[in-house]
Amino acid sequence: MTSLPEGCPPIPNVVEVDNLVAIVAIHDADAASANQNSNFPRTALPLACHIFLSQIEGRPPFIFGRLSGTDHAPHSIDVFLPGSRIAKKQFSLIPDDDTNCWRVQSHSETLMQVNGVPLQDWTSRTKKKQDKFPTTLFLDQSRTNRVLVCDLDISIWLPKPAREVTRPDLAVAVSNAHLQQVNTRREDWAQVRYILRTDAEQVSTRSYRVLERFTGSQATAKLFDEGERIRDKEFLAFAKEKFDDSIVRYVQSTAIEGIPSIITSTHEGFASFAAIHGDMVGFHPGIRFEIATKLLRRLFSALEYLHYNNIIHGDVSDDSVLLRMLDNRLDEVLLVDYTNTWTIGPGDELPKEAMIEDGRTVMELVETACDIWSLRKGPHKDARNEEEMRMETETAHKEFQKVHRVASKLSEEEIQTEKGKKMLKLARKKQGLHIRLREEQEHNTNRREIRPVTTARLNDHLIRLAPAFATQGVGEKIYTVLSLGHEWLDKLANPLYSNQWRLTPREVCAKLWDWEGHTKDPWRTLTVTKGQSFGLEVADLGVGPERCVDEDSFTEYLVRCYELYPEWRATIELEYDRHIRPVTKMCSHQQIVALRDALVAQGRLPQYMDDTLRQLAQLDASQFPRTLNTRETHHVWYHVPSRMFNISQLQLHAGVDVLQACVNDGSVRCDNFAEVRGEPKLQGCYVPLALFKDFVQALQISNVGVPTLDGEPLMVDPADFSREPHAGRIVLARIGLVSYATVIRTADQFYHTGNPNLFESADPFLPTYFGDMKVLPERIDGRFEYPRPSHWSKFKTADEIEKSREPHAKKIMVPKSRL
Repeated sequence: MTSLPEGCPPIPNVVEVDNLVAIVAIHDADAASANQNSNFPRTALPLACHIFLSQIEGRPPFIFGRLSGTDHAPHSIDVFLPGSRIAKKQFSLIPDDDTNCWRVQSHSETLMQVNGVPLQDWTSRTKKKQDKFPTTLFLDQSRTNRVLVCDLDISIWLPKPAREVTRPDLAVAVSNAHLQQVNTRREDWAQVRYILRTDAEQVSTRSYRVLERFTGSQATAKLFDEGERIRDKEFLAFAKEKFDDSIVRYVQSTAIEGIPSIITSTHEGFASFAAIHGDMVGFHPGIRFEIATKLLRRLFSALEYLHYNNIIHGDVSDDSVLLRMLDNRLDEVLLVDYTNTWTIGPGDELPKEAMIEDGRTVMELVETACDIWSLRKGPHKDARNEEEMRMETETAHKEFQKVHRVASKLSEEEIQTEKGKKMLKLARKKQGLHIRLREEQEHNTNRREIRPVTTARLNDHLIRLAPAFATQGVGEKIYTVLSLGHEWLDKLANPLYSNQWRLTPREVCAKLWDWEGHTKDPWRTLTVTKGQSFGLEVADLGVGPERCVDEDSFTEYLVRCYELYPEWRATIELEYDRHIRPVTKMCSHQQIVALRDALVAQGRLPQYMDDTLRQLAQLDASQFPRTLNTRETHHVWYHVPSRMFNISQLQLHAGVDVLQACVNDGSVRCDNFAEVRGEPKLQGCYVPLALFKDFVQALQISNVGVPTLDGEPLMVDPADFSREPHAGRIVLARIGLVSYATVIRTADQFYHTGNPNLFESADPFLPTYFGDMKVLPERIDGRFEYPRPSHWSKFKTADEIEKSREPHAKKIMVPKSRL
């Protein structure tokens, strides 16, 4: 039932309250006679007239204006305003679907005021005036809205939200947007810019969504009930020109409804870590480690930013960390709730213990996100064999019991003898030995630390995970990588659990900067938009006329799909053989629908592939074209610190003849390419971005995005793998790894950034940092020798290399003659 706003006039019995959208009170003695022909119910009073506006299907704006005899049709006016100076069409009351808020739009050069704000239409005459005013204003539904036009006083109450009155297709756009920008104006009315509605969304403990009443844009406001002094102190501390991405940006100090406030950057779709953690526990461990890896970098970076600006947060918790999740993946992180922060004065020393505590609480959240201690704890590297220690303790216990039994039988006289004294001394010695060995055994048992993931241990994890995550379809593979990206980061859980945490956020960030530089998102993508034409025809395939697609164009498209998405290759081939039965080189509409349904049932199709198949499945028989042209956007990865891009992915978008010509002609020469393996979506041959335009031109690829780089390249960037000796090394990479690793081509020495003198073996290096990803081909007879591809176009995945070893995959040479 519609709730009536406070202060509105009584509703007559003839008015259906649930259909009531606005109540208008015109405070003028002539108002009742002016509205005697109104289509809406009204109540006439001696000095006023109340008009009750109800919803009209298909016509949401309500027009207010002067009744002007024959030159203005009465039915176009909803509310008539008395007075000769009123414009024929003065203003309209519009429900705005985007903001779910009502607004007043001026249609006249006659100046009017709405809630103290001057409004005037933008015409050829008013645009020449020195003083220009907004044309529209959004209203506060929770209060009485006042309109003044030529001394005529109008009150408006709005009992129904805007979205219950209008539809998106009836939206009336805000015109003359430049007039609505009042942030530089000095008038009093321009200083009151925000509406705090009674149903405002609460973002955090003190922050709410507010509406900018001139533009209708959403903003976030933090309210300070303590007064202006606290607001000004916090604004001064956080309103910085440079800010961290995970810190809320302070934009404007203001007051809303008389409450001191700060307008901050608006972040939508966030929820607290505390609210999300319950669901997070059920996520696949690989996803949980993805979340924890990003959480670690963003939160330590945010704290380092605060400490650099002499600010101690002091209250990091699962409620003060906000996360935005997209498909169970962490998109953005925000550190909020600065109420308990304090600022260190210039020249004063930062309190190290407070900085350490900020860092410790962040590491607790990171560990809670991924549960690394539970999954990877094991005996300390210096720990003794537990079975040996148990046997020693049991032996000592038995010896003590034996001596104790003898000593307990001694009489008082025997105890005083030399022999008795020796027996008691021996009993105490045996007891002490037993106690010491038992304590050492307990200490050895409790002495745990983060251990590497061996192949055997990874397989145990996969077996335990199989029942809960066995339903992963094609394209939905989640890799079980149980690492934060580096041994040092993984082992941060050790001091956390032994209550020996002594690191500040700056020390953690310094390590990361040393190993991976300052580029926050080193792996990025550029887009390649490709077109595909399908021949269409209505043909008789034996059961009457059917909508059909040319087989050649359809199979050409599918071949390109499984080149772009190799994980789908076997499934596409299988389902194609099951459902597609071309007749006279045509595939029927029903066959394509069945193929798409079968593919969707097998897993998550790539978005653009799904869109194209849906278009083919939904062709309208009544408007069946001869050709269907579709466009798909695909991604090519590039690495910012190395200034290199994945040529193996780019070449997939070139025609076969064009690619062959590019390779044979050598028009773009590139011998300095890096072979990158690891995460499937990143792997391939990488060539310098300096050759990007030349390759695009040589491969005749159009509609390609432009790589975005962060300033000039550093002279020495620790994350730059372009300088590696590529002839003798393979680069190993995945998103979240710090920052890359390499392996020599015999695959028996793995090197990770940050450990310049430490070479590791395949097991446990690969299962620790790459989990169950297929990084390198299987060894043959314990040996492995993988030569560098002879050309940048010759990259093969590990699966392709293994498949080429199979006997049936090898080409059998036919003898030309007998020996």
